[in-house]
Amino acid sequence: MKQFREWVDAQWDEVDPFSGVAGGIFVPPPILAIDDQKLLGGLAFTSSSIPGGEEAGVWVNALLVATEYRRIGIASELIKAAVVEAGQFKLKELFVYTDVPELYQKLSWLVVDGPGESTVLKRIVIN
Repeated sequence: MKQFREWVDAQWDEVDPFSGVAGGIFVPPPILAIDDQKLLGGLAFTSSSIPGGEEAGVWVNALLVATEYRRIGIASELIKAAVVEAGQFKLKELFVYTDVPELYQKLSWLVVDGPGESTVLKRIVIN
């Protein structure tokens, strides 16, 4: 977990804490892709207002895969795992603000706002 946090901080400077209560709701812990004790990538969540509302929702906050392991499906698997994780925590939906909306759209996420420089998408979570 420490190594993933270091990667995220190096990529985006300051990122919200990875888990716990944020914005009054529980934020699941990060999901890590590990092979033979080597970190390949990870996905972290945060809490923020949902589009068009003031209530808080859970968002994918950081999705990062090591350069040498990109384009082999790890990011897609992490996103799928995030939806499963959200279901286990009884969340109804997940949101993401991204500059690669096609990655999420191919996994049944719907555009809420955009396209533009970045796009907001959401995924209904089936419990």
